[in-house]
Amino acid sequence: MKGQPKAVYLLNFVSMWERFSFHGLRGLLVLYMTQALGFGDRSAFVIYAAFVAISKLGGIAGGFLADKYLGLKKTLEIGVWILLSGHIVLYFAENETLFFAALGLIVMGTALFISNIAALVGLLYPKGDARIESGYTLYYTGINVGSFFSAVLCGVMVHLYGWHAGFGVASFGMLSGAIALKYCGRMLPESPRNRGSFQLLGGIPWKQAAKYMGLIMLFYGCEEQLGSTIVLFTERFVDRQTFIGQIPTASLGAINPLTIMIGGPFVTAFLARVPISESTKIKGSFLLLSLSFMTLAISSFFPEKEIPVAFVMMAIMLIGMSELLFGPAIFSGISRLSPEGRAGSAMGLVPFGFFLANFFAGAYSQTMVAEQESLLLVYRTGFFVMALGTLAVVGVYSVLRKNTDRKAPAGVKGV
Repeated sequence: MKGQPKAVYLLNFVSMWERFSFHGLRGLLVLYMTQALGFGDRSAFVIYAAFVAISKLGGIAGGFLADKYLGLKKTLEIGVWILLSGHIVLYFAENETLFFAALGLIVMGTALFISNIAALVGLLYPKGDARIESGYTLYYTGINVGSFFSAVLCGVMVHLYGWHAGFGVASFGMLSGAIALKYCGRMLPESPRNRGSFQLLGGIPWKQAAKYMGLIMLFYGCEEQLGSTIVLFTERFVDRQTFIGQIPTASLGAINPLTIMIGGPFVTAFLARVPISESTKIKGSFLLLSLSFMTLAISSFFPEKEIPVAFVMMAIMLIGMSELLFGPAIFSGISRLSPEGRAGSAMGLVPFGFFLANFFAGAYSQTMVAEQESLLLVYRTGFFVMALGTLAVVGVYSVLRKNTDRKAPAGVKGV
């Protein structure tokens, strides 16, 4: 991409390694707790959901701290080094105390990192600069490159050399990002402090804000099953043996970012030629989610340990395709509704929606805990319910959207 600011490549590199570390850990966390630390499924699901939820919600506090006191650049630098500290502690953790201390550091670092690096990307471009779209495309691609390779490498390292080898790879990724930021960070701009008062929901009307947060909660609450129920279903009941050997469960998670990496340019090109409304994208994303969980439910009719891995691969691919429709639609919708000068605080709806999503995901995963002899039936029921539930979202959303458009002034459409 010609003509991009050099700093966008730095931020892309740092973000890629941060996502490499975070998603590498995310893919291993439930398996490590249940297999190495001896936690039950219920406890592991609760800890996993709380870890991811608080990491996302912390982005609101991190953004406020940067805007009000430290600035984006300084907050980002502090967050990177706290993240690295957390991954190093996790690598050496031999007991639950160090394990939870490491998770706490990673949560703190993520809170300072996650919102501010995206804000810094936007700060690189003058107002109205057309290059910003391709800059964010580069940034988004980097995120998924990191997610893809973490799922492959961390899972393989655990499979070959044990848990701490997997955590070590994640630590190396974060170290690479920290070093790059340390020695090249001078090219990043300083952001102005905003001493103004904080405005709830960024000034977006509460009804529209509630709809967005509800959609984010439902969609990503389903997507987060990738790190909990789908992981254990795959580990316990799926035949992962292929002609190249057995695929580690954690490595199957690479299919999700790989789908986004490959499909993103094609979806972008298609939408440029055939404009599709925001509501159609949202409905399409939930339809794909429904198809994904229906695929998993159908696969559960095979005998235990004989479920073809192709079913799980297809389901994960469908979830990736649904994200390609849902994510951009939500971000552009919130941006469209945000009042002038309040875009940053309005985007706080996104991490708050993620926070709700992870608690929804954790609560739902609790319903899929049972004794071994009845566990496959429980998974089948849970996946069927999720498939039908996401299908119901399409119907309810269509009705609400129709009522919103009917009541809106001419030329104004709601979410």
